[in-house]
Amino acid sequence: MVFKSLILFLMMFSISIAAQKDEYGKINERSDGLKSSAFQPYTMDDKTPRIIYPNDHLKEKPAIILNGNETTFEIIKTINPDKIESFSVEKGRNENGSKTKDRMIVTTKSKRSVKIISLHDLIEKYKIPKSNRLIFSIDGEIINENADMMQFDESNLMQIKAISLDKVDKNGDLIYLKILTRTPKNVKEANVIYIR
Repeated sequence: MVFKSLILFLMMFSISIAAQKDEYGKINERSDGLKSSAFQPYTMDDKTPRIIYPNDHLKEKPAIILNGNETTFEIIKTINPDKIESFSVEKGRNENGSKTKDRMIVTTKSKRSVKIISLHDLIEKYKIPKSNRLIFSIDGEIINENADMMQFDESNLMQIKAISLDKVDKNGDLIYLKILTRTPKNVKEANVIYIR
């Protein structure tokens, strides 16, 4: 079980690194002369903050085929690795040799063990306040994807915190959904009792 979790993590990490390899080592210089580099370590003597503009939206993520059906890449973040039977990556190539989108094929041990639910259905089912303006994160990582396409493994969701960001703008209808999955770290942190 732990081995499969590690392999899945390594596959996702290597895909992410491959997508980012052109960005590493570049030094960016802004018009005001500030510089940043992926390899400069932080020190206590730094005098200015580093401004980072991740290019996550430019990375092409592989298509995810879960139990034979195409779904969103982010669903992988919500599936319990112990439920995965097999996974593989197919490099994208047409018959004529041109590059197409890579595909990650994921098969779960039992198709019933993974309960796929869309973000819309999740909001309806758990009576989360409706809003046309949503920001959401999975385990602390902000997701920059179309909310209408998002799907989750409902059986592995531990907590959904709906935070109204009513002071951010005059409309007052911006909602932040902080989604936590049932990982050992999240379960441990959720069960800590703080005494003030």
